[in-house]
Amino acid sequence: MEIFILTMVIEMIAAFILTSITFIKLIVKTVNNTKNEIELARAVQLEMRFK
Repeated sequence: MEIFILTMVIEMIAAFILTSITFIKLIVKTVNNTKNEIELARAVQLEMRFK
């Protein structure tokens, strides 16, 4: 019985870690996309200024 509970706890921890990793990857991707969009907007503004 104790082994069964232990296995369940380990599975829960593993699932939590995997979910956390996926969530962190999603946040990093969003941050990178935002940075790229900001750089793009700056480039467009510079283009407008020189014309």
